Amino acid sequence: MLVTGANSGIGMEACKQLYEAGCRVLVAARSAEKAEEAMRRIAREGAGGSGALEPVVLDLSRLDSVRDVADSIVSAGVTLDAVVCNAGVAPDRAGNRASHHGAPRRTAEGFEETIGVNHLGHFELVRSLLPSLRRGSRVVVTSSCVHDKDSPDGRNGAPPTLGDLSGLEAGPGFDMCDGGEFDGNKAYKDSKLANLLFARELARRLEGTGVVANAFSPGFCPSSGLFRQQAPPVQALLKFAFDHPPLATTLSNAGRFTAHMVLGDEPGKTTGEYFCGPPSFTKPGEDPHMGGFIRGWLRPEFGVKETAEEAKDEALGRKLWEVSERLVSSARKRETNTVRNNVAPVAGPLPEEAPTSLA
Repeated sequence: MLVTGANSGIGMEACKQLYEAGCRVLVAARSAEKAEEAMRRIAREGAGGSGALEPVVLDLSRLDSVRDVADSIVSAGVTLDAVVCNAGVAPDRAGNRASHHGAPRRTAEGFEETIGVNHLGHFELVRSLLPSLRRGSRVVVTSSCVHDKDSPDGRNGAPPTLGDLSGLEAGPGFDMCDGGEFDGNKAYKDSKLANLLFARELARRLEGTGVVANAFSPGFCPSSGLFRQQAPPVQALLKFAFDHPPLATTLSNAGRFTAHMVLGDEPGKTTGEYFCGPPSFTKPGEDPHMGGFIRGWLRPEFGVKETAEEAKDEALGRKLWEVSERLVSSARKRETNTVRNNVAPVAGPLPEEAPTSLA
């Protein structure tokens, strides 16, 4: 199985638990040094795990890197039991607006970095890895409760919405998916909404193949490293004021939730769903605002939750897929034919079934 963003935070915690469970894990990070150091740390801290680890160099901000990784895995005949789309970036959510702090950061292809990495990079990775998936394989997409404009953090600042995708349709130089002025806070929330729409549309397109695709929220985890682009005072405040249950999920629990999406029974029996933990996860009959919050003090639980209404918009999901496909395909045409070698050699049994294809 492949885990992106495996060199720190939730990704590393998940890799440790998967390694302990005996899984063969492709540890993906932006550089060979980061991937190899992560692999050594996972093996060292993995409590005598019986799995196997292999480093993979994967830079989601460069689509050529994404395709090189996928091509190497597919050409090696490796069957992936899971692809965990965990890596992500979050701009300065204290108010990183273009009018105040200049233009947004961009990927190698010119995409706004948050959508480019969190959505488009993973979109192209999964599409390119489809031949390595078989019946029973899982695609796990990390989203967040901030995708919902009615969630506590979703209400902080401009609400998440992809609008009519006019910004994304305009091409690589877009600032925001909906065509508005760049807002780092909203860009992150929009990317998590895009993650959910992608997972649901992928599940629809893979219907009948036996491959499942689900999204989940590991919970708010200030110690994960996601907020590394925040100003130092903001990072300190997040860890001091919020890094404790039930306001936040511990790193170990967030890793456990991620591993559960890969190995757990329920996530393997359903597709196109959204799972989450405390304090957002509530049981039937509980107060929707306080139930999970109160229970989060005692025993963190994890299960299926309703998404925001916009995340259920099937027409928007199809359009997002089609626009994303056009963007990454156009980027491919602009690439040079430079030979690259981004992945440590991998070997494994050939797939037992025919390659998976999209409907």
